[in-house]
Amino acid sequence: ASTGFRAPKLAEQNFSATNVTPTVSNIQLAVNSPAATLLGAPQLKPEESENISLGLVFEPLEKVFASIDIFQIDIDERIINTGNLNGPAVRDAIASNGIFFQGSSANLAFFTNGVDTQTKGIDLVLDWSTDLDAYGQIRWNLTGTRIKTEVTHIKNASPQLGGGLLITPVIISGLEESTPEHKFSISANYYLGDFNFLLRLTRYGESSQLSSDAGTGLAPFTLNTISPATLTDIAFGYDLNDAFSLTLGANNLFDKHPEETALITRGATNASVYPTFAPYSVDGTYYYLRSSFRF
Repeated sequence: ASTGFRAPKLAEQNFSATNVTPTVSNIQLAVNSPAATLLGAPQLKPEESENISLGLVFEPLEKVFASIDIFQIDIDERIINTGNLNGPAVRDAIASNGIFFQGSSANLAFFTNGVDTQTKGIDLVLDWSTDLDAYGQIRWNLTGTRIKTEVTHIKNASPQLGGGLLITPVIISGLEESTPEHKFSISANYYLGDFNFLLRLTRYGESSQLSSDAGTGLAPFTLNTISPATLTDIAFGYDLNDAFSLTLGANNLFDKHPEETALITRGATNASVYPTFAPYSVDGTYYYLRSSFRF
């Protein structure tokens, strides 16, 4: 069991940006800027955490080695972005900051100690070997993870913003739903003389996240979902001598891609074809040739 804290980063305190499109401007304010102060944005405070974990390492069967770790992490005053805020007070604050925007609408966001969260999880690892005598050896590895984050408290907005929720549903969805609850992986490494072969299967659970209308940066919010998927990795290796080895491999062998995003969330450039929260690469199959030198 332990407690901890994390001080605000300089970028979280001072970063600002203005992103302009023909229809809307999205503005990131530094939390200590005059505009953010006008909106009642408080100065950032350190995050505080309480952590508890329990781990066990054991041998359930002969030469089968296992470990289980269970954990819970509570974070208070978690520093996050508010998401896009809009309204007359927002536009007045933008103008007071000397920012001139184009289009019919302008949204702003800033970093704040916006939520408290609780993360619970369990990790499992199993390792064992199969001896094939003259036909080599297979080394097996099985890993599994279950993790879930819940937002336990959401900070209300300042009176200047109407007193409603300060953190948008898009941000809450990103914290709670964008990471798969489950991930499992099993791999087999086969060794025979100077040759080795790897086969790995990785299973990702479902993940999703709300996205705003790309034209306005606001509601209606659309849920983009990535279905459960299994990815296959393979690799062939050869030891040239005691020092040098070569490996030829492919990750995501069968070119698995996540589902494409809804059109309303892509914007005029149609750039975000795949979700940015995908738990695996959206580029499909990746081939590589690797050389290694041991000394």
